Amino acid sequence: MLLNAYPVFYILLWIPGIANRIAEATGHEVYILEVLQASTQLIGFANAVTFGWNERIGRHLGARLRALLRGTETERRVID
Repeated sequence: MLLNAYPVFYILLWIPGIANRIAEATGHEVYILEVLQASTQLIGFANAVTFGWNERIGRHLGARLRALLRGTETERRVID
């Protein structure tokens, strides 16, 4: 994922805001676009995920997800 995901996150999170501005500029008010425009506030979260992600975190989250799907409370295996 690393830095390749940053432009993807950035574009995806800004699309609703840009679409809402275009709709407003043409004289239309689209409620769903107004609601979706809030996604632009998640850019900081996308930054944190993109720059904070590493293989150790990926393995840890994967192990937790597998344990959750199996119904066990935690997976006791040591994660390198």
